[in-house]
Amino acid sequence: MTEPASAEVKVAAVSQQSTEEMLPREKTAEEKSMLDRLNTIHDDGEKIDKTLIAKLVDSYDGLKVQEDEFICMLKKLAGIEDSAPAVTAPKKESTKNDADEDFDYEEAHKTLGEAEKMAEQASAAASINQQLQTQIALNQQKKSALAHVHNNKSQQKGQEASKALQEVEFSKLKLASESESVDRKQRQLERLRKEAAKRGYIGKTGDQQNKSDKKRVEELLVKPVVVSAGQEDSEVKAADTVEHSKDFKKDEFHARISERFAAFEARKQRMRQLRSRLNQFEEQKMDDAYGQAIDRLQNLTTLRKQLESMQAAETPPSSESVKALSEEVNQLADVSSSSPSSREKSNVNEFHSSKKSSQELDSAEDGSVTTDEVGYFT
Repeated sequence: MTEPASAEVKVAAVSQQSTEEMLPREKTAEEKSMLDRLNTIHDDGEKIDKTLIAKLVDSYDGLKVQEDEFICMLKKLAGIEDSAPAVTAPKKESTKNDADEDFDYEEAHKTLGEAEKMAEQASAAASINQQLQTQIALNQQKKSALAHVHNNKSQQKGQEASKALQEVEFSKLKLASESESVDRKQRQLERLRKEAAKRGYIGKTGDQQNKSDKKRVEELLVKPVVVSAGQEDSEVKAADTVEHSKDFKKDEFHARISERFAAFEARKQRMRQLRSRLNQFEEQKMDDAYGQAIDRLQNLTTLRKQLESMQAAETPPSSESVKALSEEVNQLADVSSSSPSSREKSNVNEFHSSKKSSQELDSAEDGSVTTDEVGYFT
């Protein structure tokens, strides 16, 4: 009985020591298997195999001795003096001396329960840590996604702002160009109005016409209109007659305006024809002058060669050669001082006659618009 009792005491001590040593550090595979075996032995209760317990104790003692030797070797390598007492192998006699001690199953069970609780807490802490790490990773991903979205939105807003600014600048430039075009057209209209008034197409200026219209409206407003029952039909007929005459007068005025524009178009066509004729006249004149210059140059070259040959000859020139040279010189003088050709004279006369006819047409067309038609024209 002494040997099993000492074995049980040893098992309790080993379980307590193993739990104390394994808490601050990570358990090895052998220690975990040993704890599992001890738990199995504790659960079985009275069915304890004494031989197995003795083997377990021996193996634990061997492991402890190896661990102490390894620690001592590390201390020697690190230069640390070991103040602890020398490691001695446990003696088997100690098991016999502790035979009288009783094995406390309740304390061993309590120790193992605390170890299990601590292991469960460690596993729970590890799972919580894993969950926290996963949550942190998710938060980081969300943060990066939000930052990416924010950057995209900021870039999009910047592009929209730049586009809006460009549109504003374009609208400003367009408005400035349109205002300039309107001013230019207004000045052109005013110049045309002045020119029309100067030529007699318009009897009054715009301000005078507006003033006369205002006076006429005021006169119509001031005069009271009294309509009797007997005069109503006659006034309606008179109004119809006035409307009809006004429409007829307006049509006649439009017809005259159309005729005037047709006359303008014919005048433009005649001016184009005159310009083309003048261009042809200038080209023909240049061609004739060029041909005459070439002929004169050839004649002068021939005359120079004859004079050089006569100068090179030792004999004096004959009277016939002198006469021929004098005739050639006279011909050259006649060509240089000759008047324009008949073609040039005819072209000039035709140009002057065309110009005179156009001036007569302009003088005939000026003042053809009456003062009654001024109101419709303005």
